[in-house]
Amino acid sequence: MIIDPVNLLQTAADSESAILDAAFSQFADRIVAVHLKDYRWHSDRNHKIETVVPGQGQGNVPEMLRLADKAQPFGIKCLDELPDGMLDRALALPWIKNV
Repeated sequence: MIIDPVNLLQTAADSESAILDAAFSQFADRIVAVHLKDYRWHSDRNHKIETVVPGQGQGNVPEMLRLADKAQPFGIKCLDELPDGMLDRALALPWIKNV
């Protein structure tokens, strides 16, 4: 199973970290990878979630990474839907360097 907590958000009040924590509690070792992404919520659009560079949105990507690393220290963590040309910028974030 691959878990993408941001894709499971239903409202702006939902917590991607709570979703990820619940997923690890329920599915544990059946999760093989976690998609991590930052986002902006747009309640006035059909596609309510806009993916942005980690650290520039509403998501708590460092917390999601911490939860994923705690549950699966050697599990796969992917920066999902990173906007084109932004890989170097994302990899330069201080909390990414510790992974």
